Amino acid sequence: MNRFSHRSARALLCLAAMLSAPALDDALAQLAAHPRTLNVRGVGKIRIDVPTGYSLDTEVNRAGITVVKLENPVWHIAVSAGIVPERDPDNTSAAWQDNRLVGFLADLLAESDATEYTFAPLNPIVGTGRFCVFTEAETPASTPDPDDYHHLTAGIKAWRGVTIIFQILSNDVTSPEYQEVFRLFTHSFEPE
Repeated sequence: MNRFSHRSARALLCLAAMLSAPALDDALAQLAAHPRTLNVRGVGKIRIDVPTGYSLDTEVNRAGITVVKLENPVWHIAVSAGIVPERDPDNTSAAWQDNRLVGFLADLLAESDATEYTFAPLNPIVGTGRFCVFTEAETPASTPDPDDYHHLTAGIKAWRGVTIIFQILSNDVTSPEYQEVFRLFTHSFEPE
């Protein structure tokens, strides 16, 4: 091993020893992500830390909403988010966010067997947010459709002048892969 590699390894071990486990997890996640910057009309620049292995597609739909899609076929996780300029100054309040999410999810809730659901705080670094996880009722053992997902996480992240409504489709909300994607909305999707 040359001196540079040896010093780098020693420095990394020293850094790891100084950091707490959550801080080390954050540092490693940042190393694994690929920062991308989107210039969103009416909003400005938004930074998204795209996890390794995910494709990123963006488009502006007819309503002028910037739609971001991330997908990882290996982990069978799909993410979509709509980024919109927001004029309502109440967009950072929990009540406003809950009402917006219920409106966004109205069709899903009408077709769902879920009789109750609870929105939880998102606690992002920038802004505020709410989210809820919906789980599909168990079905008889059969071959699952590859386009079906067992869990839907729906949420909202907002700061003054910006609202992001997102959904994460997955089959396991406890996996490290799901946690990495969920982290996008607490540590990424932020103004640059």
